[in-house]
Amino acid sequence: MNNNPNNYPAPGDEPQVHEHQQPREQIGSAFVDYLVEREPDADSAARMRRGFDRHGTAFALYLALPDIDKHAETLEGDFESAFIGQYDDRRTFIRDTIECFSWEDDLNRLLAGDALLRAVVTLSNEQILGFIRDHYELIELEDGLYVFEAAPPAPEPEAQPAAPE
Repeated sequence: MNNNPNNYPAPGDEPQVHEHQQPREQIGSAFVDYLVEREPDADSAARMRRGFDRHGTAFALYLALPDIDKHAETLEGDFESAFIGQYDDRRTFIRDTIECFSWEDDLNRLLAGDALLRAVVTLSNEQILGFIRDHYELIELEDGLYVFEAAPPAPEPEAQPAAPE
């Protein structure tokens, strides 16, 4: 699978659909149609449609995430910043995360002088999945795992000083 969200086919490089083939409906098209039809602002509706036409299922899933502004003038750019990629499954994303952060190399370097300790100390996929869930939005569909940056937590309201009695 292509893990690089910016590596879209160039115009004209899209797969050709022959007359005898029916194009497969993009996952999320009904959802995007629903949003566009009910959007009172024509510019926002056009941005949603354009984003889906360019980015497909991943964009539809982005529109379904909590805490995103579907009406932002920067909607497509916001999507491109948030979309990490599409993976075959969780295991593939866990491996990619380990490689991205060089955790296996770091662990090998730390344990290089102790063969006994190296034999028992390993990276825990369960713990890494916990880290992933804390930092990313994961959406699993039949065609793979879609990964987005998690929205930053909302700032906590400042404590109000106690009123004098």
